[in-house]
Amino acid sequence: MSSGKDKTTRNSRGKTGPAGKPGWTMPDEYSRAIYGGLRTKGHAKKGMPGKPLVTVITAVYNGAKTIDATIRSVAGQTYGNIEYIVIDGGSTDCTLDVIRKNEDRIDLWISEPDRGVYDAMNKGIALASGEWLNFMNSDDRFIDKGAVARAFRKKTDGTDILYGDTGLVGEDGSVRIKKDPTLERIWDAVFFTHQSSFVRTDIYRSHGYDLRYRYTSDYEFFLKCLLEKRRFVYTGTAIAEYSTGGMSNRHLFRHSVECWTIVRRLTGRGEDGVGALRFRIARTLFIMKYFYGRTYQRLINEKLRELLPAGLYDGIKKTKRKIFNRG
Repeated sequence: MSSGKDKTTRNSRGKTGPAGKPGWTMPDEYSRAIYGGLRTKGHAKKGMPGKPLVTVITAVYNGAKTIDATIRSVAGQTYGNIEYIVIDGGSTDCTLDVIRKNEDRIDLWISEPDRGVYDAMNKGIALASGEWLNFMNSDDRFIDKGAVARAFRKKTDGTDILYGDTGLVGEDGSVRIKKDPTLERIWDAVFFTHQSSFVRTDIYRSHGYDLRYRYTSDYEFFLKCLLEKRRFVYTGTAIAEYSTGGMSNRHLFRHSVECWTIVRRLTGRGEDGVGALRFRIARTLFIMKYFYGRTYQRLINEKLRELLPAGLYDGIKKTKRKIFNRG
């Protein structure tokens, strides 16, 4: 956190930015945040003909071990018009030291407590200046230096969302390219990642991320866009890479239930979507039984009966038997 000798100061409603330099002022709602970056020193970026401004946002909390690689990945892009914003959730490790060390690579950073990663991402949306947004959170990276340039090599007139493939980094450091599925697979809660997508800023601002969902708010956002018939364009190239074992991967059961809840809320009965998600929940239950045994499975079954509407649990059990031929 900042001290009296730190050039990066707390915002004081309506006053100038760090070190008393004139120009950009932090919005009032962040009056208690610590902040810094090139924008606070009067260095603003804007779109150029044929090269729209792309804002890349990193949300981080206690990510001192991984955020330096993320920052360098963004700063190393060959695309010549990127605004970079870092939203820190009030880290208690050395994350702020790493951010300050790289301040000449960051257009804007703020640090204050938040309500989780999606809250931090919403803050980034509100502070962005770019026409397009990408989220590259701590421990995520662009696949290579030309990733953004390749995504925008063609005209984007009439396009709402650009998306591409993703590299999955294993524990041994190997990278496996995951070809992103067709949009129809979104009903099975299988879709491209926010790391490998670029979305028009006005669309993000019209929806934002719903904080009711801890694990799947990105799924809810993209499903909304699909139902609104937004124009998705597949780039045919790999854009980002991330380490497996993220929050949703560690909470498959919760992830599945949240996805079902989202489909139900956005589409009413949504028979096709519910059927596909029923398969995913059944698959999750099977995986849990395989790894954790029948005792753990019984506990999950009891919780599932509490969370799901009457009748759906029986449908899941039948689906599981049909798919895996197990009782």
